[in-house]
Amino acid sequence: MGGAGDAFERALLETAENARWRIHAFVVMSNHYHLALETPLPNLSEWMGRLLGVFATRFNRVRGERGHVFQGRYKSLVVEPGTYWSGLIDYIHLNPVRAGLCSVEELETFGIGSYRHYWQRKFPACLERKTFLEELGFPDNRRGMRNYARYLEAVAEEESGKHEELMARYTRGWALASKEYKKGLLEDHREWEAAFGSASGEEYQMMREELWESLVTSYLKEKKLREEAIKEDSKSAAWKVDLARKLRKEGARNRWIADRLRMGDVSRVSALVHGRDTPSEKGYRSLN
Repeated sequence: MGGAGDAFERALLETAENARWRIHAFVVMSNHYHLALETPLPNLSEWMGRLLGVFATRFNRVRGERGHVFQGRYKSLVVEPGTYWSGLIDYIHLNPVRAGLCSVEELETFGIGSYRHYWQRKFPACLERKTFLEELGFPDNRRGMRNYARYLEAVAEEESGKHEELMARYTRGWALASKEYKKGLLEDHREWEAAFGSASGEEYQMMREELWESLVTSYLKEKKLREEAIKEDSKSAAWKVDLARKLRKEGARNRWIADRLRMGDVSRVSALVHGRDTPSEKGYRSLN
């Protein structure tokens, strides 16, 4: 990684200062990076674009190359404060250890990332170690870092052999949070869309799909329907059409509705939702 990793760190810290980000943890590996940050201003997309653009320009200038440096768009997750946030910080700091590059004891001087900075008496102002140390009951100083190092040793031992599970937990989906917290986010998102229109991006799409899924779950519970009814009842059962109309009002696409409710052809779903076809009464008995 060498100079490229150092250059990315410099670009990241410069960006964080200009964007007023608070970085709680980051690590730069040979082919990827992880970053846990707070954005006091709603500027993540804007400044991530600048960060990756600035680094790509510098990287290509040094290498005499052109084009993109990173493959695809960055992926972001919303993280609930508390246990979920602390777990993410540990996951990021232990990346080199899980990769077999060093031990927890060697992390203090190894690689490129926030953990190494946090052992220094002075570190970049955009880095924030106080929050996760206090969450664990440790003081915001070197003694606190020694406590954190011992804590990370225990975490590393406990999580040994769980690489795939941890990667799925901390890098997939759209939110790292409890069901209650996600529900609040979904409600906020619905209000935001009502005021400003739909957003774009993979994370927003995943959020929208979870919103639709929650509507399906709530509907089945309200109507005292089993999940098996989706498979057993006819494609045009009246209750499916009723639910499909509710989903459409929430922005669900006909393809998603057709697949989730097993309603067959997309065009048939459209016809049923808009009243151009007649729902079947078969299966409607489940409503009683």
